[in-house]
Amino acid sequence: MQAPTRVQVLSLYRQFLKSAKQLPTAERRDLVKKRVRHEFRKGKVAPAIVPEDAIGTEMASPAETSGFLYEFGLTQLENLQAQVQHLRQLRDQPLVVPLDIYTPSKPRPAVRGKASYLFRTEEWAGSLGCKKR
Repeated sequence: MQAPTRVQVLSLYRQFLKSAKQLPTAERRDLVKKRVRHEFRKGKVAPAIVPEDAIGTEMASPAETSGFLYEFGLTQLENLQAQVQHLRQLRDQPLVVPLDIYTPSKPRPAVRGKASYLFRTEEWAGSLGCKKR
């Protein structure tokens, strides 16, 4: 593996932070930003890492190590972008509340350990932090 240039590494770092900004919750955004910063600082002074296929051989050179870390970072970026897309789709889907239309409008009490399938929509949606329509 060839060592990445400084520009390539900084570009990868920026792409991570840009993707992190697209996450739907503030907690998740903060977690990913902290993790990215930590991993890039750690990679700045990384010891020689031996890829799995090189076990039993000599230690990897700094160029091989940085190339391996860069390729690993690209893979992780793809994973993060897929996660962003998935979480945004979940956020944008309408909330579906199961209702039993064949029983009286009075909600059944919840059975201990099991959720009742008849909800008053506004109360249930409100407890999840959803806006009333």
